[in-house]
Amino acid sequence: MPRKFFSQILASLTLLINLNGTTLQAVEPQQRRFFCGMVQEKFTTLVLTQQKIIPLIFWNSGYFADSGWTNQKRCLEVSRRFQRFNDGGKLDYIRTGIVNRYPVLCVGKCLTSEVLITLKPNTNPHQTLEELLSLRNRSRSLPLELSADQVLSYDSAGELFVNIDKLIAILEPVLDREVTAVDSPSPDFQNPLF
Repeated sequence: MPRKFFSQILASLTLLINLNGTTLQAVEPQQRRFFCGMVQEKFTTLVLTQQKIIPLIFWNSGYFADSGWTNQKRCLEVSRRFQRFNDGGKLDYIRTGIVNRYPVLCVGKCLTSEVLITLKPNTNPHQTLEELLSLRNRSRSLPLELSADQVLSYDSAGELFVNIDKLIAILEPVLDREVTAVDSPSPDFQNPLF
């Protein structure tokens, strides 16, 4: 009972300190919140971390709209998948792969249950990963092997991996006034920005 009481006090103090604009420590991956919003009139998968809102994916294609997967629906679903994988501790790396004969971006071993995004047939998933995450202009040459300090890397089978922590660290945030939330970051997350 005392441990729970002290944990609640600590959580309340942390929240109070964060609301005053001061943080004691970096936000852990489990505290990231992924959500769908509108940035520059485009559906966008965003992440809220360390009081910053960072766009990850701008949804422009519309390719799957005929099958009911509009840019808005894909944004909502993929943002939820990001959050679910993040909460489950599986979002260390985003990688490329093939699932059910479709190119995909995924996590883990790239099983059907680990797909983040299904891409158009005959799409180069490596190129798409670079483009979706706006990495092409951020990296002069792609690393050839995994390393602790690289954002992009390839494994021995030639699959591209992106370190999500390093990616979030280099992407430019947007101002909260530039974002219109399409969904809330998560049912249990309360953010005064939305």
